[in-house]
Amino acid sequence: MPDSALMAELGRELRRGRMSAGHTQAELADLIRIDRSEVSRAENGKRNLTDTNLKAWCDACRMDYARMAGIARGARGSFPDWFEGWRDDVEAVSARLSYWACVIMPPVIRTEGYIGAVLGAGGTRPAESQVAAQLARASVLDRAEVVTVVHEMALRRFVGSSMIMAEQLDHLASVAEMPSVHVHVVPNCETVPGMSGAISLAHDLGVVHMDGIRGRTTSDPDVFRDAAILFDRIRGHALPRGQSRNMVMEVANQWKT
Repeated sequence: MPDSALMAELGRELRRGRMSAGHTQAELADLIRIDRSEVSRAENGKRNLTDTNLKAWCDACRMDYARMAGIARGARGSFPDWFEGWRDDVEAVSARLSYWACVIMPPVIRTEGYIGAVLGAGGTRPAESQVAAQLARASVLDRAEVVTVVHEMALRRFVGSSMIMAEQLDHLASVAEMPSVHVHVVPNCETVPGMSGAISLAHDLGVVHMDGIRGRTTSDPDVFRDAAILFDRIRGHALPRGQSRNMVMEVANQWKT
């Protein structure tokens, strides 16, 4: 989750800079070509600006961009600016979500230990705020209909330690018992499409997020349709819920031994 204190500080600084420059919210929005509501949300600490819009704001208000960018990075937590549209405007409000993960666990079902191992893969220990930001995404499980399809490879891929993997798969098996969550596993014996990267879909909103070096979130109806068809094809290769949970528990026991 974003750092609320830094978000509030960023908002105060942005408002102070705008007012010092003599701009109203509407004038600044027109000047840097963003919606006025974005100006209001940024100043109220409700939304972090993209790097491009923050630079335009600082230029228009004669503010120190380097300093403001530092505050913005701290406020953002563990998520880059290009991901915030999916996290804040889609995943946080959607009532019907689907996730496909072929290499590592889907973010919404990761344990704290697993998150720490993934974020720390480069050798730098993640901050507590970064881990908390990832954990917060699991809140969708309590309010939305969620379908998660995981490749068996993700169950067997070593992340962190054997203990972390065992705890992660025990958690996945527990999540699979929730009535609103459907967990399916694609066994290694199946050749499936979609192995090039993870995808996340908000079916009720018609939005898809595709992983990559810089992930892409789009509501383009043609792209969403193609992604939804791909997800259904992948799910068609997966085991039913009961068999999937049995496989998860079987692999969890293997990690324990």
